[in-house]
Amino acid sequence: DLKSNQAFLTLSYGIFNRLVFDGKLGVGDIKNDFVNNTDLDYDIGWGGGYGLRFKLYENEGKKIIFGAHHISIHPPEKELNSTEYKAIIDDNQIDMLFSKEFDFGTPYLGWKLSRSRLLRRDDSDNSSLHSPWKMGFILGYDKEIFPNTYLNLEMRLIDETSFSAGLSHKF
Repeated sequence: DLKSNQAFLTLSYGIFNRLVFDGKLGVGDIKNDFVNNTDLDYDIGWGGGYGLRFKLYENEGKKIIFGAHHISIHPPEKELNSTEYKAIIDDNQIDMLFSKEFDFGTPYLGWKLSRSRLLRRDDSDNSSLHSPWKMGFILGYDKEIFPNTYLNLEMRLIDETSFSAGLSHKF
């Protein structure tokens, strides 16, 4: 039941025609971290991440893209019963996306494997909670709303329930 709200600025660089590096910098929080049966919500702190995307196939508006990504959220410490707690979320994901361009936009779908880790530190203990690798699905949609400016909507299901929206501009 761990939850996190996150916002990132992502810069992508095409290393080659088929290989793209993504770097992320942003903010996020952690909610519903339970310590001694007490709910511990961390305020907004900094976050970041990186990833690679590799275009495996492209022909007549159809694409298959493989990706590997990592993000990390570092909220400020939180005090509970005179103990300072520090938490970090690390999330790793491997995905494969299939897309097709149409006049109305580009829908895509795919699968992903992801694993999350919550690192928690306090005055006397360091602990790490790992989730197993879990499989999930991705449903998304890209639409060019202005020249070289795109709206992206995406849902991730099964292993997580999340929704993201983004704007991107190609330079």
